[in-house]
Amino acid sequence: SDLASCLSLGDFRGTEHHLTIALHDGAAWTNSSDIARFRFDQRVAAQSLLGMTCWILGYPDRAVREAESALSEANALAHPLSQALALERACSVFILNGSLDRAEAMADALASHADRHGLDVWRVLAACGRAVVLVARGRLDTGLRLMSEMIAAFPREEFQVRHTGWRTRWAEALGLAGRYGEALVVISKLMEEADARQQ
Repeated sequence: SDLASCLSLGDFRGTEHHLTIALHDGAAWTNSSDIARFRFDQRVAAQSLLGMTCWILGYPDRAVREAESALSEANALAHPLSQALALERACSVFILNGSLDRAEAMADALASHADRHGLDVWRVLAACGRAVVLVARGRLDTGLRLMSEMIAAFPREEFQVRHTGWRTRWAEALGLAGRYGEALVVISKLMEEADARQQ
C-alpha cells in the first residue's frame, strides 16, 4: 500500500498524509472483525501512529492530541491489545515531548493493564518506558540497569521495530552516563542489522 511504502522509505510527510486521509474516511474502516485479523483496532493503530509521526514532523501539540484521541478510542472499545498499543505509543510521545510525569503515568498504566490481562510483552514495554523516564530524571544507573534487563527480555523477532527503537534510546542513555564505548557498540550493532535488512 502507499502507507506501507511511505513507512518503509521513512517518508513521514507521506505517512502523515495517508493516515490523516484514512482517519477522516469512514469507508476505510470496516468492523470489529478486523481486530481478530490484525490483533489491534485499526483506527486506534492508525491514530496512535499518527501521533508519533506528528512529533517527528515537528508538531508536538498535535502529536499529544492524536495520542490522547487514540487512547480514548481504545478505552471506549475496551479491547486490551488496542489499549496497550495506545498506552505504549502515548508514553513514547510524552517522553519525546519531555512530559515526564505524563510519560510515567502512561508507563504505570500500561504495566497495570499488562498485569491485569496477562500481556507479558507489554509489561516489558512498560518497563522500557519507565527506564527512559528514570534516565531523563538523572537516575542513570537505575534506569540503565532496568533498560538493559528489559532489552534482554525483549521478544525481538515479534517486535523488531520496537526492539530497535528502545535500543537506540539505550545507546543514548549510555552516552549520557559517559559510557561512550558501550553506546558505540550498541549503535554499531544496530547499523549492522539495518544494513543486513537493507534498511
